Amino acid sequence: MAYRNMTSIFLILTLCCAVTHGSSKHVHEFENIQSEDQHLDLNMLEALTHFLEQTKIHTNISAGLQRKGFSWKNCGQSSALVDIRSLSLSPDPLSLPGPVNVAAYFTVNRALNAPLKARLTVYKKILFTYIKVRSFKFGDMCSSLAKYKYRCPDQLKKIGIKCSCPIAPNTYNLGMTQFYVSSKRIPKGDYRIVMDISMNQSQVLCIDVHFSLK
Repeated sequence: MAYRNMTSIFLILTLCCAVTHGSSKHVHEFENIQSEDQHLDLNMLEALTHFLEQTKIHTNISAGLQRKGFSWKNCGQSSALVDIRSLSLSPDPLSLPGPVNVAAYFTVNRALNAPLKARLTVYKKILFTYIKVRSFKFGDMCSSLAKYKYRCPDQLKKIGIKCSCPIAPNTYNLGMTQFYVSSKRIPKGDYRIVMDISMNQSQVLCIDVHFSLK
């Protein structure tokens, strides 16, 4: 898995399916088909990060480079159709490949159906700021979920989510659930992911997630 491994509730739904049933081939297809743009090549990014870590510059500003770990905030409107009550991701920092534990508690206030449009933006921390490294645009998240309809993880089915739309209005509680992520493709460091989802011009949710990889 690449950047879609960590993000909002709907990204988590995709994550749960993908890390359970995905493959490197699917990751490659995702990155090349879904990617809207790429502002900084990952190899260049990794080399730059390594250079900064090995220079005196790093020593002088080490406090600014300290990792903040996992955190999230709601960036959506008060009228958003999904109310995220809690979200957790561990271990912190994440270590890939390895187990990833996800828990979420959220309320869907209105039935969610196609098309669910989404924009995912990925940032990586360089020195004191986050640099945009990649963005993805989804024409319909329902179509993405539908690919896993017949192999939906049991953890999701148990809480009433069957990896297909519509997603019924309800309060969902995904207890701490462990998945194994085999990816080695993401450079270590601090990341920020912002995901905004809409349905028929109504905002479904917006979530801003920070996490670290070691």
